[in-house]
Amino acid sequence: MSESYDVVVTQQKKRNKGLYAAATAVAVTALVPVASNAALAEIGAELSTEMEAGKLIIVAIMTLGATLLAMFAGYRYMKRGANSA
Repeated sequence: MSESYDVVVTQQKKRNKGLYAAATAVAVTALVPVASNAALAEIGAELSTEMEAGKLIIVAIMTLGATLLAMFAGYRYMKRGANSA
């Protein structure tokens, strides 16, 4: 005894993605407080400090690398003997 079932599939309405994106952008903009100039200046100062610290670390790593390279080259020179140059 096989029974047959009728399956009804309805087409969904197409959504306007641009409208939803615009509505989302407006909602986010309304929720974000307006930053004052003082807050922006404080953020800029903090970022500047972070960049200076990063630059200092990079220079220290490069100096350490150059020192190690010079020590290795000097060791090889001394290993050969000073008179061989």
